[in-house]
This record gives sequence, C-alpha cells and structure tokens, in this order.
Amino acid sequence: TLYTDVRLTAGYVDNFGPIFKGRIVNVESGRDGAEHWVKMYCRSGGESWDDAYVSKSFGPGTPQIEIIRHVAKSFGAPVVIEGDFSSLPTAALGKTIDQDSKSAMQALSSEFGFAWLMQNDALLVLADDAIIPADVQTFSAATGLIGSPSITVLGADVTVKLNASIRPGHL
Repeated sequence: TLYTDVRLTAGYVDNFGPIFKGRIVNVESGRDGAEHWVKMYCRSGGESWDDAYVSKSFGPGTPQIEIIRHVAKSFGAPVVIEGDFSSLPTAALGKTIDQDSKSAMQALSSEFGFAWLMQNDALLVLADDAIIPADVQTFSAATGLIGSPSITVLGADVTVKLNASIRPGHL
C-alpha cells in the first residue's frame, strides 16, 4: 500500500495535539553506522493547494482585505483572518489577479505585510502584530522549561519542550 498522507502529533500525557498534517512529497532514507533513518519531505495544504488558481478583476475602491479574502478562498480551505486590516488602502484603480494562488498570496503578503499559513486544515491570514486569543502558557521545570531563561536586549530567550498548544499568532 502506498501512503501519501502524514500527521505529526506530539506532546505529553496531559498536553498533546497535532503539530503538522499534510502529504509526503518525497522520501529519503539512509544509514549512519548501525542507525537507519528516514527523512520525509512534506507539504501541507491538501491536493487543491498545488492546483489553486485565481483569475478575477476587482473594481476601483475595493478594500484590500476583500482581495486577500478572495485569493485565500481560492485554495478551497476554510479561511481564518486574524487582526486589523482596516489601515490597508483600497485598490484605488482596481486590481486584476490572474495567477496561481500561492504566488498571488505571497505577492499580497509582501505588499501589505501580513503572514499566511495552513493551520489545522484552514488557511490562516495574520495581520502584522495580530495576536490570536489563547490560553496563557506558563513554563517551569515541571511544564517543559529547559535550563534557565536568559535576559537579552529584546526580552528573554527560553528553551522549552515541544508544546502542541503553542501556534503562530499566539502570545
């Protein structure tokens, strides 16, 4: 049987969950002494991800968030938009997009400074400085803190064990 889907779940007895879900694109295997290893190259986003295409013209004055939302929906996954996009200018002269959805989304994110990614089978669009409401994570030696925090000019650096409840956009 040929398997193409992969799901990585990690954590601990009382705190675990999905880290990645996608499909295997390529596999590499090898040997290092007595150890055998397998490396899987994977991609999230499902089958429609590679074939997603957008071809649409938007009229003058269209809010950029509507253009971003339309391109995001072209991937065929649910779309979650987090953060404030109200400061983005409108498309004063209108806009036409006719290209693969990944390139279109990347161009929009570069132009308007937002992040986008697949997360839990949905396309997540995060405004710059967006914070997704979530439970506050407290780390100690008993909850995954490794070593001691080190204070830096920008804040603190900490090393913690993998925690499935921490996601991009969480504080």
